[in-house]
Amino acid sequence: MRAGRGAALAGAAAAALALPGPLAAGRLVLDLGTGTLNGRQVLGRPLDAAVAALLTSGIGPPTARIDLGAGIVALRFGPERGFRALVLLRPTGAGEIATALATEAADVSDPKAGPLLAEKPKLAVARALRAYGSAFRHERCVPACPLHLLSADGRLRVAFGSAAGWRYVRVELARAAS
Repeated sequence: MRAGRGAALAGAAAAALALPGPLAAGRLVLDLGTGTLNGRQVLGRPLDAAVAALLTSGIGPPTARIDLGAGIVALRFGPERGFRALVLLRPTGAGEIATALATEAADVSDPKAGPLLAEKPKLAVARALRAYGSAFRHERCVPACPLHLLSADGRLRVAFGSAAGWRYVRVELARAAS
């Protein structure tokens, strides 16, 4: 990790830990409609602001930084499997920006759709579509993406799935926020 990035993470962590927030062991609320986690906006924010938002949400500090190549980095919050949050950061001219947020936490829920990972991904997609009505639709892509939803405004993409025996939900920016 470069010294500047390390210092930025440490500074964000120190500032955010001084602020009150929900307990890290508390339930996670991932709002599919807004892409917020525990009421905090992470997507579209620079590295420092994304980390501070997660820290003040009660998630706790990052437990791993994973370099994925081409300047793309993932920050994991929690254990390797069953992580509370995983944030994907992509490089831009202004620095690293959070473009995706995922969780494998079994207790994650949405204010409208309820528990997100309590049932098979296909059922979770159906429940989200019922809860959000016309705000989301199945994403049309090749090959078919039956477990991907796209917001009506085209800004957010939601994906449900499972990997290595763990269910996950991911919310990402489908296009740059205006």
